[in-house]
Amino acid sequence: MMRNSLVVRAGLSAAALAALTGAMVVTAAEPASAAPGCIVAATTIRDNFGVFDVAAHHNAADGLISHNDMVAVAGGNYPANLRSAAAVFANNKHLFDELDTAAHGGGTDNRISHNDVVAFIARGTCS
Repeated sequence: MMRNSLVVRAGLSAAALAALTGAMVVTAAEPASAAPGCIVAATTIRDNFGVFDVAAHHNAADGLISHNDMVAVAGGNYPANLRSAAAVFANNKHLFDELDTAAHGGGTDNRISHNDVVAFIARGTCS
């Protein structure tokens, strides 16, 4: 049965509300068109850019994140939230390429700048 209205009760999470009502709940952090966690993952990368920057090349910062950096974090000895964020992009070439070209468009170059990450988050959606 499809519901035309949804009553939000204080103290209930989106998951609890969905379980109680049988409704599909889309939160602001997860646009309906987004791959799971892509904006949250990009925010984690933005907030920890320096960690990602040096992951594949042993503390030699170049101000850019490569696919190898993402893979190194995803499979490395890093906190779970960093590994999860890296895996979102390391395991999805399309999303990685969107992140790679977010600030200035053009072709992919395997060089994600801080500006790319900020522009990706500002779009608020992933395809």
